[in-house]
Amino acid sequence: MEQQPLVDRTRENIVILAAFMVTVITITVMTIIPGKKSVTIRPSVSAVRIEDIMLSRDNTTAPKRTVFDAQAVVQHWGTDPFLREEISTGAPAPEQAAVAEDLVLTMVLISGNQKTARINNRSYHEGDVVNGAKILSIEKDGVLVERKGVKTRLARKKRAVTLKQQSSTP
Repeated sequence: MEQQPLVDRTRENIVILAAFMVTVITITVMTIIPGKKSVTIRPSVSAVRIEDIMLSRDNTTAPKRTVFDAQAVVQHWGTDPFLREEISTGAPAPEQAAVAEDLVLTMVLISGNQKTARINNRSYHEGDVVNGAKILSIEKDGVLVERKGVKTRLARKKRAVTLKQQSSTP
């Protein structure tokens, strides 16, 4: 029996080892990254009976409804569009009227920790001074200001809406 040279056996072993490694790597990759498997399901109406549906229904495991926290929504989006304006019960006190007569609040923006009030067509923050009045706090329903020791609450001015009546005659 003739022996193969050492170089030929080594080369043969390397080829076998390489083929084995390629096989192992291929199998590993196929198990880690599965290919798309297409499965066609054709529902059959005759396979389901109404009695089976009614018997399998369990009223205790009804799907849970998602409930949104109103305060979280207001904090996320800013002001509450459904906020009602305060009803005025009469004319403000004379000193309060003097404080607020030159201040017109048109908008309040609250987003997280940032509070901005739009007064006299300019933006202000808590602590700012506008026409000699210091802004003490900005809330979603108004702004509290102080001028010469007198505190006054500014409310947003409502927009006037004119409704046209349609005549009923053609």
